[in-house]
Amino acid sequence: MPYAGKGTLQQMAFEVESIEALHAAHEFLARKGAKILIPPVRQKQSPGWKFYFTDPDGHKLEIYSGMKRVEPGYGRHYGKWPEGAG
Repeated sequence: MPYAGKGTLQQMAFEVESIEALHAAHEFLARKGAKILIPPVRQKQSPGWKFYFTDPDGHKLEIYSGMKRVEPGYGRHYGKWPEGAG
């Protein structure tokens, strides 16, 4: 998938229902040996938390909770959405 004209997907993000669930996910992944790129940190622009890790194939993943959201359709004016997306 194109990302910012670079031809790659920057990351995938998954929302969990609470800060406690986020910390539990981090602890679970760390115990299982996942490569943690950034441990849980507070989001600067919102009251939420996030952390980053890689999957076994090296893809960057994010788990977050409590962060602000963008409007549906945000970014569509860039014309980079794959056919049939959204």
